Amino acid sequence: MELESFLTNHDITRQQLIDIAILIGTDFNQGIRGIGPKTALRLIKKNGNIENLQANIKLFLTKDFEAVREIFLKPSVTNNYSLELP
Repeated sequence: MELESFLTNHDITRQQLIDIAILIGTDFNQGIRGIGPKTALRLIKKNGNIENLQANIKLFLTKDFEAVREIFLKPSVTNNYSLELP
């Protein structure tokens, strides 16, 4: 899967893709039961982001969804590594 092609085909931004992932669930949060990829995409396209979702949906979000979002937007990286070929 190629990121830019996926974003263009679905007419969403990277930030919106991350919000979709948060709604569905990631390694860092459980997501919302009953919301799958199609529903999450529809909700984010309609509302723009998590903050604009209806209160009855946001009620089920993990309280630290903004921290989860930051993990994906600003991942910690290191340059302290070496590669060795066999």
